[in-house]
Amino acid sequence: MNYNSDLSMSEINNVLESAILPPIKGINNITALYFRKYLFQKLLSAFKWSLPELWNKDYFQYILYGIGYICVFDSGTDGFGVIPQRCGIFGYNLYYQPRQVVITNPLLPNTRYKTINEDCVVLKINPNYTGVLDIIDYYAVKMAMLSADLESNLFNSKLSYLFTVKNQATANAVKKLYDKIAEGDPAVVVDKDLRNEDGSANWEVFQQNLSGNYIASDLLQDMRRIENEFCCKVGIPTTNTEKRERMSEVEVTRNDIETESLIDGWIERLTDDINKVNHMFPNVNIKVERRWNNDGNIVSSGSV
Repeated sequence: MNYNSDLSMSEINNVLESAILPPIKGINNITALYFRKYLFQKLLSAFKWSLPELWNKDYFQYILYGIGYICVFDSGTDGFGVIPQRCGIFGYNLYYQPRQVVITNPLLPNTRYKTINEDCVVLKINPNYTGVLDIIDYYAVKMAMLSADLESNLFNSKLSYLFTVKNQATANAVKKLYDKIAEGDPAVVVDKDLRNEDGSANWEVFQQNLSGNYIASDLLQDMRRIENEFCCKVGIPTTNTEKRERMSEVEVTRNDIETESLIDGWIERLTDDINKVNHMFPNVNIKVERRWNNDGNIVSSGSV
C-alpha cells in the first residue's frame, strides 16, 4: 500500500456487501450453510431489541448484523413514517467516514439520498461498516469440517467381519450362521462339515479394531469446544467443559472476561447510534440490551 496516497472510504472501511458464503473445498457446502444459519441465530440471541411495532424485526437484524449497517430515516409523505432500510454508503467526511447514503426500494417512488446525522442515522455493528458473517463463517467452516469427519468415522466404525473359507458351500454356510447370530438367535447349531477333522474351524475371521478406529467422542468434544469458543467471542455466557491443571473452580464454571471481548464494543457503538435516532426522531424509541448479564442470567429490564 502506498501510504503517500489519499485513502478512499472504501479502502479504509472495507465495506462488505456480499452475504454469500463462498464454496468450501473438501466439505459439503450445505453443511457449512447449516452451521452459518445456526451460529447466526445464536448470535442474534445475545441481543434483545425493542423496536417500533411496524418495523420488521427480522429484516432489521439480518441487515444490521449481516451487512453491517442499516439506515433509519423519515420516508416523508409516502405513508411509511420513520423506517429502517438497507442502504449504500458513499462520500466521506474529514475523517474518511461515509457521509451520505442512497436508498432504493420498489415501494418507495424515488431513490433517496440522505446525509448521515443530518436527515438520517446509520446504525452500525462494527467501526469499519462490516457485519459479523466473517466471524460466523470462520467457526461454521470448522464445525462443518468436523461434521464431515464425524460422519465418516461413524460409517467406518461399523462392526464388520471378513471370512476366509475353502469353498462356496462353506461361504454360504458361514453367511447363514452369521445371519442367525446377528438376528439374536440364542442357540445356533454349527454343521459339523464346517469343522476340520481335528475339530478346528475351516474358516478364518478378520474383524476391525473398533476401539482404535472410533474417534467420534473426540470429534464431538472438539465440536463443543469450537461452539463454546464462538459463544465467548460474541458475548454468550458458557460453562467451561475442560478443567486444566491448577485451574480454579471459578475459572471452570465461568468465563466472563473472555465473553466481554466483542459484545461490549457492539453494544457501546449501537447505543451511540440509537441515541442519535431517538434524538432525531422523537416519536421513535428504540432500545437494545444484552440478553444475558455478566452472571449469565437473563436481563429482565432496562436498556444498555
